[in-house]
Amino acid sequence: MQLTEAERQDRTPVRIRTGAVIGALRRRKWVILATMLVVNGLALAALVALPPRYTATAKLLIEAQGEAGSDAAAAADPGMVQTQVNLLRSPSIAAAVIVGVGLETDLELAPPEARGVQLRRLLAPLPFVGGLAEWLPTEPPPPESVAPVQAMVPGFLRRLAVSRQPESRVVSVSFESGDREKAARVVNAVVEEYLGSRLAARRLQLDSTLAWVSTRVEELERELHRAEARLTDYMTEHGLARIGPSLPDGGEPPSLRREMAAARAERAVREARLAQLQGLQARGETLAALPEVGGSVIIQNLQQQAALLRAREAQAASTFGANHPALRELRAERDALDRRIAAETGNIVRSIVEDAGRARAREREMEQLLGESVQRDMASERAAVRLAELTRAVDAKSTQHRAQLLRLEELQERRELARPGAEVISAATVPQERDFPKPAILLGGGFLGSLVLGLGLAALREQQDSRLRATHQVEQALGLRNLALVPRVHARGPGALHRHVLEKPRSAYSEAIRALALGLDRLLATAPSKVLLVTSALPGEGKTTLAISLAAAMAQRGRRTVLVELDLRRPSVARQLGLGRHASVVEFIEGRSSLDEVVQATGRKHRLDVIAVHRQADNPGELLDSPRLLTLIQLLRQRYDYIVLDAPPSLGIGDVAAIGPAADAALFVARWGSTSSAAARLGVSALVNAGVTVVGCALTQVDLARHARYGYEDAGEYYASYRRYYRP
Repeated sequence: MQLTEAERQDRTPVRIRTGAVIGALRRRKWVILATMLVVNGLALAALVALPPRYTATAKLLIEAQGEAGSDAAAAADPGMVQTQVNLLRSPSIAAAVIVGVGLETDLELAPPEARGVQLRRLLAPLPFVGGLAEWLPTEPPPPESVAPVQAMVPGFLRRLAVSRQPESRVVSVSFESGDREKAARVVNAVVEEYLGSRLAARRLQLDSTLAWVSTRVEELERELHRAEARLTDYMTEHGLARIGPSLPDGGEPPSLRREMAAARAERAVREARLAQLQGLQARGETLAALPEVGGSVIIQNLQQQAALLRAREAQAASTFGANHPALRELRAERDALDRRIAAETGNIVRSIVEDAGRARAREREMEQLLGESVQRDMASERAAVRLAELTRAVDAKSTQHRAQLLRLEELQERRELARPGAEVISAATVPQERDFPKPAILLGGGFLGSLVLGLGLAALREQQDSRLRATHQVEQALGLRNLALVPRVHARGPGALHRHVLEKPRSAYSEAIRALALGLDRLLATAPSKVLLVTSALPGEGKTTLAISLAAAMAQRGRRTVLVELDLRRPSVARQLGLGRHASVVEFIEGRSSLDEVVQATGRKHRLDVIAVHRQADNPGELLDSPRLLTLIQLLRQRYDYIVLDAPPSLGIGDVAAIGPAADAALFVARWGSTSSAAARLGVSALVNAGVTVVGCALTQVDLARHARYGYEDAGEYYASYRRYYRP
């Protein structure tokens, strides 16, 4: 009997049940275990096969304070720290480390084609695997433009990692290698090369400044000696001493004469500076020859900063290219410094011009005050003026000489105390644990991944598995009531299951057959004589065995029962019951035997009659479509209460369509865990199309232990609770 649409909806699960999930996991446990075994085996194989890689790390602290005279805030700027990071990854440092550590032939750093060539060299002499070397690349001619060390630099930089820690001036330097000791050795070599290059650059800059200052000191010393010699010669020639009371004063106050002499000397000095300036400007020469310009500390500092910027500009041009934003920023900073130098030089020029004007004004003032005195004592005054000029020249040269000596001492001290601008916080040590592959991550990830993949495959298999196993699956797929879960019985010999029903009435198999017979008896209670067709969708699903057992159970209940075998293509009833050769339904349909001649009794005790087929028919379709079959059924209705028709499968052949009109109802048989829902639906549809009323379905060969363990949530799930009620 088919279920109504409301009943089918009521029996459709609307939520995921814990028992169903557990049952699905039990059914697919081998899929899950196999997946986990394969994936974890691959993870373990990868852990063993993959070469280990170790990472050694050192940390540097970039100093915030720059050189003397530089801006500390600019030195601590993040851009400056990033510049040091780029310097640490520069090809020049990489090439120096490759040479210093001896990595010119290291396979880890070699280009892919070079690794293939070296592997070819290793395999070629071997006796058994030497032939494999022919498949490896041959050694190409070395390009003239690329040095061997330079060819290793890209591979070196791929394994070198330099990063700045956020919000700090700490820089981490790491190197990855299959040799843990080499990784630590390379990192320390990179750090040492960087610090050495930084210190050398600073000392080179200081040496350049020291050379210039030393030359300037020597020049000033010679100029001072010449000035002192001129002063001594003049005083000796005129019989004079240093400016003071011994100088003839011509009757005028000595203070006015000293002031006049000082004013004239100052004017002469200023005009000399002005004349030198104008001469340089007229010739278009640089103003750096002026002592005021060349000796200006501000200009010298600005020039030092400009030299540093030019060095950084050259390094940035070689690192980033001519149009990089960092290079443009450096050029802008250099232009700004040049403008500041020009502005400072202009200030000095204006100061010289203004000093000369003030000196001339001062001289004119003194001339007005001492006009008459100058006329009377011209000779003495000229001598005083000249003496004053020479004296001031000596003093000026002496002052400049002392200033440059002090600067020279300062630069020498700075050179001796020069530092690279960075310090090592922690040197690289030999790593004890591999960085890749990490056993915990690989095996743990493999376990979790295999579990997820196994569960996914199990869910996929479960979703794609449409084989009928449970009552609700039958009801959902076929729209039929599942009338019985018939257990699988391991019985051998002719008629074993038939005897099992009769001789072991308290077994699980016998109870299931009796329950099925009772259910069918109630469903067909209105008919005085019931003709039940038993079929399945496909062969081998246990329909014949079930038909025999069902007929035996009905006969045992006192019903006059006959089993008619109509599977003329693959007859098996006689073999299963151990019956001898006898006239069959084929002879009756052909008119060669009567009803009494084709009916066989299985014994007085069993009270079951059988019309069996002892050989395959040549034309089964024509025989089953014969009116004589309906005549046979009508005659049997007069003698028996139940007529069980063992029909052929409903799919693939049209025999059921011929048998269907003779039956009152049909019992559809599906094999537990074997018959797919699609095949079962097609089989039921064939019966319905033939006009047969399908009263229900029976699942045969049910493994009750597995059925209960897998949690199908039907009566079979509670088999273990009723085992004591059964007798094997």
